[in-house]
Amino acid sequence: MKHLKLVFYFSMFLMAVTFTSCLKDENSKPTGLVFVTIENDYGFNCTFYADGGGILKPSAASIAQFAALKDMKRALIQYSYQDGFTPTAETTEFLIDVLAYQEIRWSNVKILPTEDPQDTLRINNDSIQSFVDNSLFFDDKYCSAYAYRGYVNLVTSFKYESRISPYISMAYNPEKDIVKGATKDTLFMKLYFDNRSKDPAKVTSTAPQVLSNFCLPRGLQYEFSGREDIVIGISADIKDYYGKKMTDTIYIDKYKLNY
Repeated sequence: MKHLKLVFYFSMFLMAVTFTSCLKDENSKPTGLVFVTIENDYGFNCTFYADGGGILKPSAASIAQFAALKDMKRALIQYSYQDGFTPTAETTEFLIDVLAYQEIRWSNVKILPTEDPQDTLRINNDSIQSFVDNSLFFDDKYCSAYAYRGYVNLVTSFKYESRISPYISMAYNPEKDIVKGATKDTLFMKLYFDNRSKDPAKVTSTAPQVLSNFCLPRGLQYEFSGREDIVIGISADIKDYYGKKMTDTIYIDKYKLNY
């Protein structure tokens, strides 16, 4: 039996998620969890594209039950196969019933000018603690970040002030951040974190695993369309064991960045 290549996100994220659900105790069918990109057909249904591959076709009853899904772009869904549907090795479209969901918030990757001393991202950039290794499972391996269907997904750890919501963004400069190589080109992007606190002494709360989603500009997706020689480098300012600020960079292979 063929199964979807699911992208599971463990630990604090799943424990913290509050699913919108109609689960019943008598429901004993096997279930799965997967991140999806949602395409609305502007009718009474929509299609889910699972991260890593697979097209999910939700039942009309599911969409009627969870109508808000049609207005979302990214979500983590819990599902089971529809009665009478059994996937095979050749199956590419999966008939599912949605059991629960959580919307995944995302933001656009920003384009930064070469030099702008007044740029708020650079001025307010604080250090994260780290990228979180092995927190995502994608394309049959564990990782801290991956890219699929125009979205970059990554997990970080940082400190913040408990009463203030921190801000995370990602940006690149098209003039200098696409570096040509002998065999592969690299797209470098910077993760910017603002704990938004005016008192460093209050930045004591820890978020050990935070999932962030960023959408690449359509022009960038078009430029990379069909290419297999792109690597993404994501950098962020971190503080080492002695409190010294330094830059850490992780790399992810290009994996169907375009739509």
